[in-house]
Amino acid sequence: MPATAENSLHFNVAHSDSLAVYAVSRGHEVGIDVERIRPVREMEDIAAHIFSKPRTRAVAIALTDDKKTEAFFYCWVRKEAG
Repeated sequence: MPATAENSLHFNVAHSDSLAVYAVSRGHEVGIDVERIRPVREMEDIAAHIFSKPRTRAVAIALTDDKKTEAFFYCWVRKEAG
C-alpha cells in the first residue's frame, strides 16, 4: 500500500538517564520528551533564554525554591515535545 498522509507512520523518541520513551502515530506528527528532574546550576539563565518572558517571570515569582526545578523541567519537556 503506498504511503499517504492518512497512513504515514511518524515516531519520536526521548531519553534521560535509564528511561526512554517512544511515541508512534499514524497520520499525525508526534512529539515527546522526558527528563530526570535534577539540579541545574544555570536554570534561571536557561529559562530566561529559552522560555517566554511571562512564563519565566511566573515561575520565578510564584513558586518556592523547592518547586522551581520541577517547574523548569515541566516547561522544558513541554517545549521540547512541541
